[in-house]
Amino acid sequence: MLMVGVSADNGCHLDLEDDNKCHLGNYPAILADAKARGLNKIRLWVALSGDPNPPGPGNDAAKTGRNQPFCHTEGCVAGGAELGYFRFDRPNPEFFANLRQVVLLAKQNDLFVEVTFFAPWEGDRPMVKSPWLAANHRAKVAVPNTDPPELIEVGFSDLRWSVLPAPVGSGDDSMREFQRRVIDWTVDELWCYDHLWWEIANEPEHGDVDPDLAVAWQQQMIAHVRRSEERYLRTPEQPDHPLLARHLIAVQPFTTAAAEVWRSATDSPCRAEPEADARNCRPDVINGHYTQVRSEPETPFPATVGSTRLDLGAIRLIREAGGSQRIFGLNEDNITPLGGPKGTRALRTDVTPSVRTFGSPDPVRAEAWEFLLHGGAAFDHFGYDYESPDGVAIREQLGSLRRFLSGEVEIDRLRPSSPDAAGCGWVEVGNYPGETDWEPRTESRKYWASSESTAWRTARSGREFILYIHHSAPRCKGNSEDYLCLRDPQGNCRESEPGRFEVGCPGDELPFGAYDARLRIAPGSGYRESLTLSLGAEAGDFLVEWLDPTNPEAPPRATQTIRWTASGSCGPEGRCVVTSPEYPYDIALRIVQL
Repeated sequence: MLMVGVSADNGCHLDLEDDNKCHLGNYPAILADAKARGLNKIRLWVALSGDPNPPGPGNDAAKTGRNQPFCHTEGCVAGGAELGYFRFDRPNPEFFANLRQVVLLAKQNDLFVEVTFFAPWEGDRPMVKSPWLAANHRAKVAVPNTDPPELIEVGFSDLRWSVLPAPVGSGDDSMREFQRRVIDWTVDELWCYDHLWWEIANEPEHGDVDPDLAVAWQQQMIAHVRRSEERYLRTPEQPDHPLLARHLIAVQPFTTAAAEVWRSATDSPCRAEPEADARNCRPDVINGHYTQVRSEPETPFPATVGSTRLDLGAIRLIREAGGSQRIFGLNEDNITPLGGPKGTRALRTDVTPSVRTFGSPDPVRAEAWEFLLHGGAAFDHFGYDYESPDGVAIREQLGSLRRFLSGEVEIDRLRPSSPDAAGCGWVEVGNYPGETDWEPRTESRKYWASSESTAWRTARSGREFILYIHHSAPRCKGNSEDYLCLRDPQGNCRESEPGRFEVGCPGDELPFGAYDARLRIAPGSGYRESLTLSLGAEAGDFLVEWLDPTNPEAPPRATQTIRWTASGSCGPEGRCVVTSPEYPYDIALRIVQL
């Protein structure tokens, strides 16, 4: 099943102050809207490191307490006296009741839920209100076997230990117990729902943590999730237990090295006991964020020498790591309809001067089409401001895409075409663009993704193909900077050698990358494709449709029927060339054997 959604900061169960986000005061309307527009997925964070509300008059301690899974009032009684600290050894019933209610209403709206246990870097900046940090003196636990209970303060000495295995016997290592409790409490509340899966953590590979150790911590957490669910799981030894199958578990790497560990197969089972021996634990789902991610090398904590860097975005992940026995998702990208570095952006290049638009849906649509046709199974966009025209447009477009790929196309019957730079076998679409590719006329790169029916090269019937093309550039870090080719004194794009252009930003690229859509709207200035086809060894009749990606369910922009011959042509010149109508940014080609 294909999952497509729009999650506005993953906080539908939280008491937030920003009405652009999903929160306790508006989630029923937002979930109903998602269903109405054809979406079927949301995402929820459980334990944030800090206060999720920005500073403001209403941002008081009581509201902060409602947004954490730990007790914050005496005895965890609603309306009790505020303690000024959290009890890490006691769950917060109000928090989990809110979480459960959102999950229940999501089920009633036919929405699947990705439940993320930890968001270690999310919250107020700096983390001055974080209950996880020992320096903030905001978390206590009872010493066992003391009457009356003796309370002691707990917390990580450095927040980075929250995603790394700490030295055994240290205070940081002892904090692992409270992470396990968050998992247990969440599983206790939600184990019975069949429309959710777990994710260990949101972006655990912070820029200065050792990614190998971050993998090891997540393997321990995967082992504990499995152990926690075993309390409910029906097995031959526990035939009366109610849980018929365990839930899927996801992780989210930012480095190619971590992704390689996660996608690699293992013949040994993931052992829930002991957690220290969790090296064989692998996830079911591998998530990526953004199109590309690049950071400067840093010394990875807790090391004192060496360097590492984040180097993996979702599009690169699916192109390079797809095809293994894992499910791939993209569950965070740049935000619509916000502006600035975190918002989506498009540049109209067929007018002078160029017109820049922030918050446009075009780059999001491009990411979704490209990721899903490359074999992705789930796409979840960061979309705020549900009442804005752009907010409505992106939900309409993503809903239409999901319905089209799930119904009309039945994408699960197809496989991604070769992701190699050399292109794919059934259509001469050109190279997938690399670092030096550039179209000087359109000031863009031509990105594409394709899926095809299996065994199409020899099949007599049932052949089907779909291709998506968009024209974009990488995002520049500066809001007023554009990714362009570097020009010589004559105004021509410089080439280091034929076909290898010198391109870049005046400053630098956006570290958490995104597509900068290049729009050409004026009649006569748009894009047009002439593509040579190769549809297999057997003759057949095919329907060719050029689709509008903003609404692929609408009537095609152009259609034709061709007769493919065994000699490899569909026309008088011994070739088979189809030509698209002019289009402003992106287009989809679908070919189905009649």
